[in-house]
Amino acid sequence: MLFFQKPFVTIHFEEQFNLARVKWSRFENSYEYREGLSQALALGKLKAPQNWILDLRELSAIRLNDQNWTVTHFLPQFHAMVMGGKLAIILSEDFYSNASIGNIARGMQPLENVSARYFNDEESAMAWFASMAELQ
Repeated sequence: MLFFQKPFVTIHFEEQFNLARVKWSRFENSYEYREGLSQALALGKLKAPQNWILDLRELSAIRLNDQNWTVTHFLPQFHAMVMGGKLAIILSEDFYSNASIGNIARGMQPLENVSARYFNDEESAMAWFASMAELQ
């Protein structure tokens, strides 16, 4: 199910996998970045997915004020949503984007009760979800 789509982000929910898929493209400003994250939270509140894929391959570098906003506003709510679930992060192809993601990761609290891994492609992330399901 397509939940939200703009030129800078597409958010899907896949009922059969209880999976939220957030795919970023290049964004131009803070409003677009924050709108994308806010829509991801809205999906989380509506559907309570246990599995998340954050596809950052095309994500632009994140400005410092947006990094701080992510740590203080987005991540506490997101962390509460993914507790007990699985989070696959597909890394960006952009060096500066990965550096800004690293800054955000250093500023956040450790993810407790969340299985999280980094990937280079979606196929590897889906294979990980499948292997985790087999273990349960």
